[in-house]
Amino acid sequence: MIIKNNISNYTSWPTYILLILALYEGVFGLFCIFLPTLYFVFFNVPLLNHIILWQFLGGVFLVFGMGYFISFINPIRFWPIIFLGLMFKVIMLILFIVTVLQDYIYMDFLFLVLFNSVIWLLPLCLILKLIYSVKLVYKNFNVPCFEESIHLFKTNKENTLFELSEKHSVLVVFLRHFGCVFCRQLLTVLSENYDYLVKNGVYPVLVYMVDHQTANVLLKPYHLTHAECISDSHMELYRSFGLSRGKLYQLFGLRVLWKTFYLGVVKGYGIGNFFGDVFQMSGIFLLEGKRVSKSFMPEYISDKVDIESFVTSLGDNN
Repeated sequence: MIIKNNISNYTSWPTYILLILALYEGVFGLFCIFLPTLYFVFFNVPLLNHIILWQFLGGVFLVFGMGYFISFINPIRFWPIIFLGLMFKVIMLILFIVTVLQDYIYMDFLFLVLFNSVIWLLPLCLILKLIYSVKLVYKNFNVPCFEESIHLFKTNKENTLFELSEKHSVLVVFLRHFGCVFCRQLLTVLSENYDYLVKNGVYPVLVYMVDHQTANVLLKPYHLTHAECISDSHMELYRSFGLSRGKLYQLFGLRVLWKTFYLGVVKGYGIGNFFGDVFQMSGIFLLEGKRVSKSFMPEYISDKVDIESFVTSLGDNN
């Protein structure tokens, strides 16, 4: 199945909004550049001695207008332009509020902020939310079911999960990206408990989104290069085990940001390059035969599992 990666396959209203916004900001920018006094005369605002700055602002709006027109053609591909436009409007609103409170500018500029910032905030947020949802849906097409996946995916040692689980319990560890501070912590804990797990008949299998050669280099500091590993660049195995991309609060909430700082800076785990999908959630599953006997699917990416306790009761259901 081939799915065109375009938001118009799902709904068309975002493209209309982006086109209207592109035309509006383009026209407004041109007026600011070539008729810089028009706003002051129309709203009876005292003429400021900053016409050049006003024309510069018009140039900024003109650039964003062209950007919105580009994103109108393919919102999913050019979503960063929409995000930058949203941030510009948020900053514009904040600066207006701060300067009004300090009596630095007139309330007459409320019309400028209202029509160039406030009324567009909700539509742009909804468009970005829809784009994120579409990208998530797109990544879930053509995903094999769990029963198929344990037979299809092979490790770097040419073993399937089913073959391994017939011999012993398998601890399937899905990593996020290797730059994730929480994955670095998890790999450290797994390295410390690796011998304990194998001794008790539980064999870890790491699943990541990079190729084995890259992963082998990244796993060396944790002494896990000998472990069974599966490369899943399209995240199909992730999906078949029920692991999706995270929501914003799961990825960037206050508790996540605090723990990121604590582990990365205070504990010294550091933060590296994004080798994988930054939005992908992690998970740990205890596989026995054809079934998952126990699982850990974190609510937040910062949630930590006690590996030793996790495998203590092998027969317990989640």
